[in-house]
Amino acid sequence: MGRRKIRKEALPMEFDFTKVDEAKDLPLVPPGVYLLKVKQVRARKTLEGDEMWRLQLVVEEGPYEGRTAAWDNLVWSPRSIGRVKRVLRLMGFPVEGRLRIEPEDLVGKVVRARVVQDTYKDPTDGRPLVRNRVPFGGYLENDAGEEADREDLPF
Repeated sequence: MGRRKIRKEALPMEFDFTKVDEAKDLPLVPPGVYLLKVKQVRARKTLEGDEMWRLQLVVEEGPYEGRTAAWDNLVWSPRSIGRVKRVLRLMGFPVEGRLRIEPEDLVGKVVRARVVQDTYKDPTDGRPLVRNRVPFGGYLENDAGEEADREDLPF
């Protein structure tokens, strides 16, 4: 898919907004287990100064194919490195020894994960916001079976 070309001179728009509610949330996929593809990775730092890779995860198959399921963070800190190792292994990277990897190496990788919803308060107006996320233990083996689809599991 190529990049969209945006005209330098935009056309004027006219729209009747009288029956349109303001939206603060993006449409979400429902909670569940999905095959997800990494669409993009944004490298950042945490408040503590650790390297963090923010993954955009899109649904790879099914009725929600192509929709963003969640954004997830891989934090390269001593406390979270075990999760990073698990996620990379499940994406097919060799994690038995030393590994040199860049954020772009994750783009296009596919992994199975549980997506859950959390509700937060908007800091500007206090309204509830619903966001999807992958829980800490939410990345799953490809052969996890029906057990992974249960919604009462604690991850």
